[in-house]
Amino acid sequence: MDEGLLDNICTHVRCSLLSADMAKLNYVREMQHRLQHQKMLTKVLGSDDYVDEIDQEWVCRVHRYNVEESISESLDGDDTLGDEIMVEEEEAAVPQPEESENLEIDVWQGYFKGFQMISETTEGATEENKKCIELLSVVCDEALDSYLHAGVRSFAIDLFYGNFIENQQLILRLRQCELNYSKEIGFPVSSTIFAKLSPRLQYTGLMEPPDLVVELKKGDKITLTNQRELSMHCTKNCVYVNGGFLFNDIHLCDFICIGPNIQVSVRKMDANLRCVVEIGGELKSRSPVLFPSRCSKFLISQEELEDITFCKEVGLNVIVSYIGGTKEYFENLQNALTTLGCKNMRLYARIVLNEIKGCDDDLNWMADSYDGFVVELSPSEQHPEQDILHLCPTADQFIKRVYQLQKVVIFQPTLIAEKRLILEPTYYPHVFLYPDKYILPCDRPVAGFYFFYLYDALAESVIKEALNELPYCDRSLTGSDSLARSIVCASIEMHAPLIFVCSLTGRMAAKIAHFRPKAQIIFITRMRSAEAFISLCHNVILLLYNGKSDDNYYCALYKHFLYGLLYAKSQGIVKHDDNVILVFEESASTRLPNKYVAYKYHSRYFPQHLDKILFSKFPYGFFDYYRGRGVDSKIEAVADVVPTK
Repeated sequence: MDEGLLDNICTHVRCSLLSADMAKLNYVREMQHRLQHQKMLTKVLGSDDYVDEIDQEWVCRVHRYNVEESISESLDGDDTLGDEIMVEEEEAAVPQPEESENLEIDVWQGYFKGFQMISETTEGATEENKKCIELLSVVCDEALDSYLHAGVRSFAIDLFYGNFIENQQLILRLRQCELNYSKEIGFPVSSTIFAKLSPRLQYTGLMEPPDLVVELKKGDKITLTNQRELSMHCTKNCVYVNGGFLFNDIHLCDFICIGPNIQVSVRKMDANLRCVVEIGGELKSRSPVLFPSRCSKFLISQEELEDITFCKEVGLNVIVSYIGGTKEYFENLQNALTTLGCKNMRLYARIVLNEIKGCDDDLNWMADSYDGFVVELSPSEQHPEQDILHLCPTADQFIKRVYQLQKVVIFQPTLIAEKRLILEPTYYPHVFLYPDKYILPCDRPVAGFYFFYLYDALAESVIKEALNELPYCDRSLTGSDSLARSIVCASIEMHAPLIFVCSLTGRMAAKIAHFRPKAQIIFITRMRSAEAFISLCHNVILLLYNGKSDDNYYCALYKHFLYGLLYAKSQGIVKHDDNVILVFEESASTRLPNKYVAYKYHSRYFPQHLDKILFSKFPYGFFDYYRGRGVDSKIEAVADVVPTK
């Protein structure tokens, strides 16, 4: 790759400034998360050093946690009265509706008894964790706050629009809102942001306003520019085109086509192209632009390289190519990532599913190579008012293959939400099972109102039907897929609202998400890099554990799950007597969780219960085992304390 091109990219993107801003923000986030972790576990376990040591005082504190009287030796004992009191306390803690609200609900005098009157303003109450909000420069902090409070943990940003300063401000505002919300609830809040790269194909930017249509006549003067500041502010006289790498190959009197009708000729060249309209027509936002055929065609455009550099500097590790392209393009894109020092970025591709034609296997390499896909649908040209979704066999097999490979699928449901495409039952899995997330614009909060009520009505039956398909073929080497499937089936049968996954990597959380459980998956880890991708998976919430590492595996496992249950309790997403599932590695030697246990959550005694249910190697509990050994300072090494068989 040309070194001069790289220098030019770094100059335009202003790498040093971006890095400095993000480094300051990340430092603040890290410190706040550490303080929150220390405050929470110190309050519960009574240690000032991230609870690194298990001593008699800490063990006693665990057993005294929020308990006025000593706990019964048997967990199966009769504690009905205490449970009833606990339920009454929880119900009393829920704010009761005001009298005015009761009058408003009863305005129909019981005629619709048993039904709830809803409006589009209540749309935010459904399937928030399935949504991926596309950030725009018009978004305000109040909107970001409402999305985070509702449970949205994935966002998208289109780098084709706006300059890098505007896009960086969007990301900083989101991270600042995360900090504020994290401070409010006392636990770390992390979301995933992925970036759409500028198209490799040439388009004009957005007119101002975006739906503006202007008429160009023969003889009108027009300027074509590649200055990103104008990508969202195109006018009749100045139009942004993402073709800066082609400008050097243009000659005087060359013809350039814009849209289906407009042709302009180049009359003067400086940093921009000064043109005159030769054939008039209508100019719209995002119109295709055709440069002369003698222009050299690079597989990677300058705009894409600038976007990748920007993502590297602001810490975005998931990028989406506008088209899947060819094998040569994919290899060139990987080489560009390696050259720019960000080869660990996750590569996604945008796919327009119902535009795939043909019956060959040319798309198999794409399903195997990319890490995920952003799936869109195009309206039918024959029936623009309404049409039934049709897919050719190649498109059908492609999306099924992507799902079987457990790749992330992000779906854009706009046409279905606007009732411009109607689904037939054959394609229900393509829309309600295969996608992990659904993209919605931030400036139209009710855009998915109809779609998500359709999702609520159909998704559960589609997911159960997929789980009931037999025989099931486990393609994993360790049987982890079967374990993940069993966990999801157990969560459905037990009506469990939560699945806790404790692991260093997000592989098991992603495998469980692949089978689309209705329960929320809380992934508890100390691996900070997981926030760059894990929230794109179905129903996954990342909970960063920011304590110091422990010498003893069992101690660390206990504290991870205790931290997760404290989070669930504080947020009110688990109630007394709810069933929850805990997924973990049975010993420190395993690399992937290989065990799960079901726990009937007790809102008062859960710290003590964890001690009994997690560690089958200790019949009387982990803490009683160490108390009996008289350990007063640091715990011995794991190999010395685990009983031999």
